[in-house]
Parts: sequence; C-alpha cells; structure tokens
Amino acid sequence: MASVKKRSPLWEYFDISSENKKLALCLLCNVNISRGGEGKKAGTSAMKNHLKSKHPDEFSALNKDKNAVEPTTVSIAIAGTSSSSVAKKQLTMTESYERKLLWDINDTKARKYHYLVAEMIALDNEPLSIVERTGFTRLLEQALPRYKLPSRTYITQKIVPDMYDRIYEKIKRNISSAFGYFSDI
Repeated sequence: MASVKKRSPLWEYFDISSENKKLALCLLCNVNISRGGEGKKAGTSAMKNHLKSKHPDEFSALNKDKNAVEPTTVSIAIAGTSSSSVAKKQLTMTESYERKLLWDINDTKARKYHYLVAEMIALDNEPLSIVERTGFTRLLEQALPRYKLPSRTYITQKIVPDMYDRIYEKIKRNISSAFGYFSDI
C-alpha cells in the first residue's frame, strides 16, 4: 500500500478505507465518507462536513486549534456586544503590508528585545559577537519576524550604557534606603 501524506488535522478522526481508497472511514462512528477521488484528487471537504454535522464536539475542538493561528483575519469587538460575539474581518492590503514591515530600531517593541538580548549576554556571560552568529540570528528571525537584531556596536554604545545607568541608579536607591536600618555600633 502506497503511503499517503495526511496533512489535515481531520485525519485524527479518519482513516483510509481498506476496501476502497476513495473512501475515508470515520473512526468515531465507522461510517465510510467519500474522499472525491484517489491520491492527489482526494479531498477532505466531505470528512469535514461529516465531522461538523455528526460529531460537533470534535469539530469544535478541531476548529479551536485551527483558529489559534489565523494571520489573515482580525477579531473586532463590536460595541454593545458580549466578548463571545466577536466579528472577524479580512485584513486590508495596507494592514497586511504593515504586518510584514520590520520594527524601527527605536520602536518600543524592538527596544524591549534589545534589552532582553543584552541582558542574556550579561547573565549568561556570552560574547557580544553572539548577535552576529548565524544560529542566533536565524532563531530570532523565526521567533520574531518583525525584529531586526542590532549590531554589537549598537548594543555596546546604546543599550549597555543605558542598562548600566539604570542598574547603577537602582543600586544607589537601594543603598540609600537601607541606611535607616543600620545601627551605630
């Protein structure tokens, strides 16, 4: 039997019928559902419709997983409605384009990650050159596609001195507030 790539999460509830490759067997109720064809011509629409009408609990669980990652729609709360009734609209071309743009180096979101990278370098005793390493840059490109990792020069000239000043002031405040607790011996 040739192996079939099962990319749809629907296959969690179905299996290809052993008698006819054009049918899918529902694992919940043992009913054969047409796949509309065989091989690349086979589809999952009928399986989805069967799950939706005959097994609504499983269908809603499957839909929750799918809705967790929907980059092309935005939820909009409508005034005067409960939080459960949220309308979805498709993004405009401008909104889609703006979501792909990199953050400016001085953007508050980008600066947050600048400080986290600098903190990681300091706490883990990493060299500043880590920001130029391929593996680290690939990780951040995948995790934060809109974030551009600054150069080590930027980190040493802008971020580290600012972090130093903030920590210095915090330590100074803590020491000055602690003087009231010392006794003269």
